[in-house]
This record gives sequence, C-alpha cells and structure tokens, in this order.
Amino acid sequence: MKKVFLIVLLIAILSFSVFSKWGIFVADENAAEMELKEYSRIVSLSPAAVEIIYMIGGEEKIVGIATSRSGIWPKEKTSKLESVGSLTKPSLEKIVSLEPDLVILNSMNLQFSESLKQNGINYIEYSSDSLEDMLKELPLFGILVDKQEEAIVLSAEKIRKLENIRKSLEEKPLNLKGAFLYSANPLQGFNEKSLPGQILEILGCDNLVKSDMAKPIITPEYLVERNPDFLFGAMAIKNVEDIVNSNPLIYETRAGIEDSIYLIPSYKILRPTPRVIDYIEEIYELLKKID
Repeated sequence: MKKVFLIVLLIAILSFSVFSKWGIFVADENAAEMELKEYSRIVSLSPAAVEIIYMIGGEEKIVGIATSRSGIWPKEKTSKLESVGSLTKPSLEKIVSLEPDLVILNSMNLQFSESLKQNGINYIEYSSDSLEDMLKELPLFGILVDKQEEAIVLSAEKIRKLENIRKSLEEKPLNLKGAFLYSANPLQGFNEKSLPGQILEILGCDNLVKSDMAKPIITPEYLVERNPDFLFGAMAIKNVEDIVNSNPLIYETRAGIEDSIYLIPSYKILRPTPRVIDYIEEIYELLKKID
C-alpha cells in the first residue's frame, strides 16, 4: 500500500512540475542533453542543492562543495567536505582533481559552465525562484542520488506543512504589511517576485516593496506613508540599529514605534530548500505576536 501511495504521489508531483531546466549538459560539439540518472561523484556549487541532498540522505554522493559565508546546513557535516572554493570563485583545478561525474551550479556561478564544458564535465543548474516549484522538483534530486522514495516523502511532508500554514491563515489572517530589507543605507527591499516576496505572499502579508526592480530603494517618505507593521533585515544588514540609525523616520512607523524590527539570517529566506517551509512557520509564529 505504501508503494502504491508513493507512485501515485510521484505522478501527481511530476505532472505539475517544469523540467526543461533539468537537462544534464555534457561538453561535446553539439552541447548534447543527457538523461536524468544517478550520479556517484557530485560537486555542488549550489548550497541549496547540498542541503537538499543531505535532507534525502544522499550525501555520500557529494565529493566537494563551494563554501558559503553563512555556512551550509548541516554545518557540522558540510564543514568537513572538500572545498572547491567560494560560490563566486570556484577552482576549476580543484574540481577537475575530484573527478566528478556531475557539477551542480546555481545563479551565482552559471558563467562557470563554459569551463566545465571545455573539460568534458557534466553540469546542471539549480536555482529555483519559486517555492512551490522547488517542492515539486524534489523527486528529481532523488533520481540524481538514488533516493527517490525519500525525496517524494520529503516533498509531500513540506507541501502538507505549507498547506497547514495556509489553512491557519484562512482561519485567522495576519492582516499585516511589511518588507524584507536587503540593505539599510540606502534602504532597499526584496520585491514580490523574489523568494522573500513569495514568503510574504504565503503569509498573507502586504509587501511594501512593489517594483519590477529586484531590490528597489525605499524612500523615507514612502516608508512613513505605507506605515509598515514589521520590517525584517537580511543580507547586508548586520543589526537592527543599522536600519533605524540610517532611517530615523522609521520611528514614525508602527514597526519603529512598537519595536517590530527583526533580523533574519539570509539563508532562511533566500536559499531554495525545503527548510524554507520550516522558516516560514517560524516567521508566522513571530508575526502572530504583533497585535
């Protein structure tokens, strides 16, 4: 019965997924696209991919990773993996020495694909910009590391948790407005198309940052006019004082008056892994405290 359930669930998940970007590319004269299959020596230049592989129990397939300043979960284990450099400056020499059969890229190092092609190394891009697509695409990671069942179960678990959050919000909406901030001086926020913007949408919060620009500047006058109930600082913002000191008009907003300004580690809102759903639950509990 369990196997039948998993098969049905897999079909349901895959039927809603977008797979065009999941071709594995190999360096040949035609830039041929290969089938999805199991790989045994993976170098990941994507922190999100590393976390996902650990979550489904496929970490024995990872032979090297690019390091991140914020660390990669689970830090006590990933810190012991072979480093191939930073996310933006990986070492081709180090990667080649590890003899990977697959390299996973993300949006910060896509330009590195040309170097991989020239060395005949298969690569794939993982840089999902949609939380729901990320959950639906989890079974594909299961194929890469031969953990299909674990990936399907994880996907179902997080989809269910997300639906429970939405049901709770239907019963008792937050009715709040605010923003995730990228920097304090100038004050910049994440727009609604970003992962932080999607988190606010899931929580039913009005995102103050509405722009076609990914990180538009928020003027002090606009901030006072919109009067946010909360503000979350991330990325370049190291403490709450950075926000209020560079923008004294914040004290004229509800967020400033009621001290509803918080710091959120960037990996909790910008790294597309199933753990984001757990962080959404944390943020939900925090926002519920704002009357």
